[in-house]
Amino acid sequence: MIKQLLLDLYIIYALCINGAKQSEVTPKSVGIMLALDILIPRSFCISNKQLTEFNTMDEKARNELPAIIAKIREAGITAAANMTVTEQQNSTVGESSIKGPMWVSKFYLSAPENDIVQELTLRVIDELGNPIKTNTQPASVGIDVEWVGYRSNVDSNTPEPPISEIEKYHNLMEEAKNTGVVMYVYGGAFYLNTPARYRKITARLSKMTGLPCMMVRQRLAPQHPFPAALIDVFHGYMSLLSPHPSAPNSAIPGSSIVLAGDSSGANLALGLLQILLTLRRKGISSLEYHGRKVTLELPAGLTLLSAVGELTNTLPSYKHNASHDVFPRDLTPTVLPGFPVCAIWPSKPPRGNIYCEGPVLAHPIASPACAEDWTGSPFMWFCSGQEQIVDGAKVIAKNAFGQGVQVVFREYEGMPHTFMWHLPGAPQSEHCWKAWAETCRSIIMGTTGSTSEKVFIDHQGMEAHDENLTQLISLTREEASEIIKQGAKRYKPFTGKYSSL
Repeated sequence: MIKQLLLDLYIIYALCINGAKQSEVTPKSVGIMLALDILIPRSFCISNKQLTEFNTMDEKARNELPAIIAKIREAGITAAANMTVTEQQNSTVGESSIKGPMWVSKFYLSAPENDIVQELTLRVIDELGNPIKTNTQPASVGIDVEWVGYRSNVDSNTPEPPISEIEKYHNLMEEAKNTGVVMYVYGGAFYLNTPARYRKITARLSKMTGLPCMMVRQRLAPQHPFPAALIDVFHGYMSLLSPHPSAPNSAIPGSSIVLAGDSSGANLALGLLQILLTLRRKGISSLEYHGRKVTLELPAGLTLLSAVGELTNTLPSYKHNASHDVFPRDLTPTVLPGFPVCAIWPSKPPRGNIYCEGPVLAHPIASPACAEDWTGSPFMWFCSGQEQIVDGAKVIAKNAFGQGVQVVFREYEGMPHTFMWHLPGAPQSEHCWKAWAETCRSIIMGTTGSTSEKVFIDHQGMEAHDENLTQLISLTREEASEIIKQGAKRYKPFTGKYSSL
């Protein structure tokens, strides 16, 4: 039921983008949209429609879009205020059947006997900002990984064959046309989703790039707060550089890895990069992992879609771009009075944010827009809509560019958060997909060149290029960090009412 309502919402949204009337969007049609706290199930939003050119959006439809978005936002916030975190999470973590043009190969990798990844992550967090309280330090656990690739010559209903996981992996790799891998870190506001919900996305990316994709199943908040998911992602990256005995892959050098992610997944990818850079600056260039000494290599590049650069939602774009996006204009429903409690939220002890303690929201690993130093980073490619959270990504891009990092920042006029998933029929989405796939291939091939630029794509498909990223945003990192620090103070511990539990 929830899945169908969500699908109906974005079918209608896509129609509105391409010329539907505002009167066609009703609260019933809108269904359940959980605003900032829920990212729509990805596996229900992929269209088979392939657009061959970037068409002109109807001008009248574009002018009507803000009112349509406002209606979606209002209905979504109302729905979110009446759905517990448990209900939200459970609606996104179920397994789904594997069928159609994809190979999926799943493996469990146990934690190292001495978990140096966890130790180093906590050390970097402590050194760069607020230390993590003992009662929220994550346990050392193994990880579940999925390899996903394109499967040719089958229709959308063909089931996966009854063969072993290692055989599936070998078939997947045989169909990969290029050497390398995309490590994909999926989004979900840190408390939703599993790799299963991104299989169609990663299978499509694999088809378009000729590269296999690998995903790590992240531990989810509020049960597993910051930095549990980040540690899982770090372990996944290390399992590429130095495979676990149970892993199917041989060692993959950093120069053959694209680190990719969307939304909160892009946040985790940036957090991982900051950890790697910090360790290398401190002279830690290698570490012992599963009994082997491993060089701590950086990935070849990052591709980040609708990246969450900061967690307080207080930078100017959050209000300035509200007419283009579907998020709440202020605090998320999960921390507002009257939000329904459940077994997992409020947390015990209570905190002000599902993902982390209030003060940690301004930590440079949790909110990478606050990070001071990106020197030495590999190529960074950003793609966003004209969305509410875009300023956090812009602060990172501007700061990295100023420190000698090659950066490309693409922004699509009038497009909402993760539009490339939710508006599959929109020409902007197809345009973004093609640019993303080409960039992943270029990163692996070492052909990204040396040019940094901002590319603004208007509603007619016209691209405006500007190589001076110092003008990407007027805010400095220091100014943005102060805004974020003050914004974190708004997040007081949410207590709810435990009497009903």
